[in-house]
Amino acid sequence: MILSLVQKAAAAWRLVRSYPRHGIRVLCYHTVIRQWVDKRVQWPIAVSIEAFERQVKHLATHYDLIGIDDIPEVLRRGPATRDRAVVMTFDDGYSSNAEMAWPVLKAQSIPMAIFVTTEYLSGERRLPTFIVRCSVFHTQERRLRASGREWSLETDAQRERCVEDVMVLLRQSRRADMERLLDEVRVLLSDDEWREWTAKYDSDRLLTWGQVEKLYREGVTIGSHTHSHVMMSACATDGEVAGELGHSKALLAGRGIRCSSFAYPNGKRADLGPDTPRHLERLGYTTAFTTIAGRINSMRHRYLLPRLSGQHENMDSFLNMLKADWRALLKQEILQRVRGRAW
Repeated sequence: MILSLVQKAAAAWRLVRSYPRHGIRVLCYHTVIRQWVDKRVQWPIAVSIEAFERQVKHLATHYDLIGIDDIPEVLRRGPATRDRAVVMTFDDGYSSNAEMAWPVLKAQSIPMAIFVTTEYLSGERRLPTFIVRCSVFHTQERRLRASGREWSLETDAQRERCVEDVMVLLRQSRRADMERLLDEVRVLLSDDEWREWTAKYDSDRLLTWGQVEKLYREGVTIGSHTHSHVMMSACATDGEVAGELGHSKALLAGRGIRCSSFAYPNGKRADLGPDTPRHLERLGYTTAFTTIAGRINSMRHRYLLPRLSGQHENMDSFLNMLKADWRALLKQEILQRVRGRAW
C-alpha cells in the first residue's frame, strides 16, 4: 500500500515537472455534459457545461484563441504572441461537441477542432472507455471473466481495479482482440440494462456523419482519431497503421471534408507507435497531437505535438494548469492518483 502511494506520487512529480512555462497551449477535451449521472463512469473524459463556460469566458478575456492551422504562423511571430495563444481541441467526436461545446465557442468566434473516430459516426455505438466503465460499475454480477483472466467485482475498489486492468489490455490489443474483449465485458449487462444505462448517459453519444458535415460547413476543423480507436502501438503491421490513418482520412474526404490533422487515441508515449509519424507524413497529414503534457514551441516534431487537459471542474485547478503553477499541479496530481482517478 505504502509503495503504491509512493509510486503514484513519483508519477505525479514526473508529469508536473514536464509542464513547460512557455509556448502555445493546445487544450484537449472530450465530452461536455449537462449533469453528472455517475462520476465513476463519466469523470475521466467529461467536464460540465457550467465549468466549460467558465473556462471559455476566462480564455476569451485573457488569451488569444487560434485554430490548428494558425499554429505555425503564431510560432513565427515570437514568444510574446506564442505564449498568449490557446487552441481548443476535442477527441473522439461526441455529440455534445456539436450540441453544447460548439455553441459556446461559436458565440465568442473561437475556433474549434474535433478529432473523430470514423467507424463510430453512426450515433448508435459507444466507445471502449464507456463500454468498460458502464458495464463494470453498473452490473449486478460479482465477477468478470475475460481474456483468460478473472476479476472480483464485490467492492467499488475492485471494480475500479478491474476497469484499470481491462483498459490496459485494450490499449495493448489489436482490433480483433479489442472487439472480443469488449464483447466479454459488455455481457455484464443485459440488453435491457444496456439500453437503460446508455439512455441515461446521453452525453456519451457520438456524432453522426450529418453532424460532422454541418460542423465542417460552419468552420470547425475536423481531424482523424483513427478509424476504429485502436492504439497505434497495437498495430502489428505497416498495413494496419496505414489502414487506420488512411481509411479515416479517405472517408472524410469522400464527404468533402479536408482532413490534415490527427490525434492519437489515448496519446501517451506508449500508445504512439514508432513508425506512425512516417505514415502520417506519407498520407498527407501535416500535424499530429498527443496527450503528453506540454506546450508547443516549434514545429520540429509536428507529428508528436503536446497538449494540456482542459477537463477541470475546479476553476483554480484549470488556472493552475494554464499558468503551470507546479506546486499546485503537484498537489492536485498526487491527490488524484492516490484517489485512483488519474486516468
